[in-house]
Amino acid sequence: MKCPSCGREVPYGQKQCLCGTTVSGGYDTMYDNDLNLNPRRPNVAPALIAIILVLILVGVAAWMLFIAPSYNITHESAWDTLYTDEYQITVPKGLHQREVTVEPGTVALDARGNNEVLIGITAIRLSADEQQIVANTAFLQDLLIEFFPKDDGEGGTLDPQKRGRMIYVEFPADRPGEFLGSDRVHLVDAIFVGKTAFYEIEIHCPEDKYEKYEESIFAWLDSFHPKEQ
Repeated sequence: MKCPSCGREVPYGQKQCLCGTTVSGGYDTMYDNDLNLNPRRPNVAPALIAIILVLILVGVAAWMLFIAPSYNITHESAWDTLYTDEYQITVPKGLHQREVTVEPGTVALDARGNNEVLIGITAIRLSADEQQIVANTAFLQDLLIEFFPKDDGEGGTLDPQKRGRMIYVEFPADRPGEFLGSDRVHLVDAIFVGKTAFYEIEIHCPEDKYEKYEESIFAWLDSFHPKEQ
């Protein structure tokens, strides 16, 4: 580009001639004076961050409205069937393994739960002679009910009931720390009479939720099947 005043050649990107005349035209304002290969692009970082934050908020809102309410342990869609070498049982999804302490002669098979329900499964193995007795005793459930403990440990009375091949009792009890926000729990304790073992299935939930969970708890109990059967 030539200077309109003195005619000197003005380098591209320079705004003023050596004679002092301001040169216009042919200058790309989107380029830096010193590094004319680097464009002066607008700063898009704040806008991009704002868009990302909006998308996150929309995602959280959608999860709260549509996904979070869908997990309800009383819905069969929130259940899953566990298969082990010894038994199968249907339980709510998302339960975490728990530590369990058992009495001598009892084998801990599984214990899992969350802040809504706790399910524990143990077994008492039967000797060959005991298996023979179990196989030949048609009234075994009545016999077990007769000798079942009747004291719930809090001054109340237990009322054992038959349910299929199970005998069960249910009662409230104080269990501090078992569930957050609730020291009082409701227990359903069932004994399944198997051919080679007596299986005990305990299901606990906060006492104030038992009425809501009752039907589901017994559905989980009914789903228990030893592989021996």
